Amino acid sequence: MYNLMTKLDIPPEFPSVSSLETDVRRYFLEKAKKQPKRERTRALILDAIVETIARHGLDGTTIREIVETAGVSHGTFYNHFENRNDAIRVAAMSVAHEIVATISDTIKRLDVADEAIVAATYSFMAAAIKRPSWAKTLAATVVMLDATIDPSSAKLEQLIAQGYSSGIFRVPVTPLLSLQVR
Repeated sequence: MYNLMTKLDIPPEFPSVSSLETDVRRYFLEKAKKQPKRERTRALILDAIVETIARHGLDGTTIREIVETAGVSHGTFYNHFENRNDAIRVAAMSVAHEIVATISDTIKRLDVADEAIVAATYSFMAAAIKRPSWAKTLAATVVMLDATIDPSSAKLEQLIAQGYSSGIFRVPVTPLLSLQVR
C-alpha cells in the first residue's frame, strides 16, 4: 500500500488532527472570492448550510438557522434558493462535486483496478476526515444526491469489471453494484 501512496504522492497516513478544519464556513466562500457579489453570497449560504447540518443534523437545519449562521436575511436566502430542501440539495451536491473531483483526479492516473479502488476509497476517507462537516452533510443528504454527480463512476465500474476478469476481485459488476458505485 505504501508504494501506491508514494506513486500517487499521497502521504501514507491520514491528515493529522491539527490539519482538520477549524472553520467550516469558508470553503465555498473562499472558492468564490473573485466572483460577483451574488455568487459570493450564494457561497456564504452554502457554507452556512453545511455548517448547520454538521452542528444540528438535517432535521435541525431550518431556514432560520441557515440565515442566522450566514448572517443574511430571509429575503436574501429566497433570492438564491426556492426553499429549504432546494438549498440543502444544492449544498449537498456542491460538497459531493468537490469530493468527486478529488477522487476523479486520483483514479484517472491509474489503470490497475485494485490500485484505483484503494486510491478512490483513500481519497474519499481522507476528504471526510479533513472536513468532517462534509462527511456529516453527505451522510445526512445521500438520498438527495443526483446520480449524475460522478463522471468517474463509469471508470470505477470499468475498473471493477477489469479486476473481476483478471481475478483480483471476486464480485462481478452487477446492476446493484453499479447503482452503489454511482
